Amino acid sequence: MVFDLKGEILFEDGLKVHFKFCRGQQKDTIKYFDENNKEVPYSEIWGRQYEYRKLTNTDGTSVY
Repeated sequence: MVFDLKGEILFEDGLKVHFKFCRGQQKDTIKYFDENNKEVPYSEIWGRQYEYRKLTNTDGTSVY
């Protein structure tokens, strides 16, 4: 799979995850990783409040 976007989310409880995905990919099929590159299951982040989220193209240009 060729990823064209990458992202980062910081949750209010301090958990920070990063991920890569394709446009149109379902949220629950994306693999999320913490700062130690340990996979964080989608079920553990679903519904959490976040402080910020950042999405960029893999070439570095900002999307959101």
